[in-house]
Amino acid sequence: MSEEFGKVLIRTSQDALIVFVGNFLSTLFLAVSAIIVARLLQPENYGVYSVSLVVSSVILLFTDFGVDSALVKYVSKFNALKKEEVVREIIVKGLMLKFLIVSAASIINYSFALELSTVLAERPELSYYVSLTAFLTFSTALMNSSLAVMTALGRMKLRSFIMVTQSLTKLLLSPLLVLLGLGVLGALVGHIVSYVVSCFVSLLVILKYVKLGEPSEGIIRTSDLIRFGFPLYLSGLLGVVLQRLQYVTLARVATNAELGNIQAANQFVSLITLTITPFSITLFPVFSGLEVRSAWEEINKLLNNVLKYMCIFTVQVALIIGGFSQDVVRFIYGRLYVTAPLYLALMSVGYVYAPLTVTLTALLSGLGRTRDLLYSSAIQLVIMAPVSYLLIMSAGPKGYAVSLSLTGLPALTYLLLASRKLNINISWKPLIKIYLVSLSSVLVAIPIRYSTENYIIRLLTESLTSITAYTTLLVFTDSLSWRDYELLKKTFKTIPILGSILSVFLEVARFLLWVRDKYVWKTSTDSDSS
Repeated sequence: MSEEFGKVLIRTSQDALIVFVGNFLSTLFLAVSAIIVARLLQPENYGVYSVSLVVSSVILLFTDFGVDSALVKYVSKFNALKKEEVVREIIVKGLMLKFLIVSAASIINYSFALELSTVLAERPELSYYVSLTAFLTFSTALMNSSLAVMTALGRMKLRSFIMVTQSLTKLLLSPLLVLLGLGVLGALVGHIVSYVVSCFVSLLVILKYVKLGEPSEGIIRTSDLIRFGFPLYLSGLLGVVLQRLQYVTLARVATNAELGNIQAANQFVSLITLTITPFSITLFPVFSGLEVRSAWEEINKLLNNVLKYMCIFTVQVALIIGGFSQDVVRFIYGRLYVTAPLYLALMSVGYVYAPLTVTLTALLSGLGRTRDLLYSSAIQLVIMAPVSYLLIMSAGPKGYAVSLSLTGLPALTYLLLASRKLNINISWKPLIKIYLVSLSSVLVAIPIRYSTENYIIRLLTESLTSITAYTTLLVFTDSLSWRDYELLKKTFKTIPILGSILSVFLEVARFLLWVRDKYVWKTSTDSDSS
């Protein structure tokens, strides 16, 4: 491994860890805020609060048109070429375009609050609250653009800071305003202000960077941003359409209790997503930077290395949550969510192949193959819409869970074929070993569920047994090498507190590597020599 490629791989891993920590803390603060506000408002008022946000969430779907993706692509591309004046020009054009789109959307959100709350939420009495969310629409969209620029520039710590600032502001403000007697209005204002503050801070940082130099000649036009990003926007929109179709079909056949169990399962699935999202965010600009240098060998190496590390973490998390779903759900929600464990186990299967989908999506985005991503989403919608309908109508919530686990397969199949045309070669042997090791480590721990009736002790024992077996098997099957150990060690140093905790597990791996080299492999070598 060349020194330059080693630096790229370490930086990518460090950035992914930073994004993971930021997303984890943000998710944690938002979850705590939601719990507190829900308890303070009580179910009826919390329902009013939730429905008031529906209109803004729908309008936000029409405030991007791929501009953010184009910013990531072109800013990272020209940043890799060290053309700062072009980078500044692209940022200014992108933000100005986004400002115009968002301004129009926010005006519609405010001016037609009554009509929108009637059509989209069927709650005309909430029009005042809906009108306030115009500020939420404006600030959220511009904050997302600022985050895209930070991602492209490699400012992952700053990006995570903005995310945590938003969630922490909401945690501090929303419950306080509710306690002061403002009720639903207080919760809503706290939510809106958290995004306004974060948007203001992020834009200040970006504008300070833009003012550092003079604008350059028009290398990238506004139309270029739309031309690149619009297929990605449509791709994401098709994914949202499929999700809505699946859930609407489920709502027709499922009882309220079954929907509650599905929602409980979905909450745990979001934990698996936390291990994937950091890579999808960081890989896009990295592949864009490598593409401008035509570094195809490095692109192949990076793809396979990142795939390996994603599988090491994501597949194991998915199998543990799915395999021990009964105890996991009971620990958080109690005995009443009877069918949620089954739904969770079925949904988690879809995350076993998610590392491949995420990595190939980032690769094709970075290489500018946005039409391929659009085609993959269209194929996914055409195939999975009728399949999901048949599964849900015939098997109810179980069919819905199965359809979610299968949803990504058509798109993945197309992405694999598209990547082969670009001479991108995936090293399957290391991945297959990781999958087998993950499955084996979970199977080893399953008999423990019959050893005790205390579900807390059982869950703890199952998890520790599985993780111990997993780490041991990774080392002794050479799925985790000394090179991996050194890379992860440098990566964990990026985050002081969490890095120290993760380093404890890494030292266990180091000990196992030492044992393997000194006793196992040495004995094998001596036997071969004799």
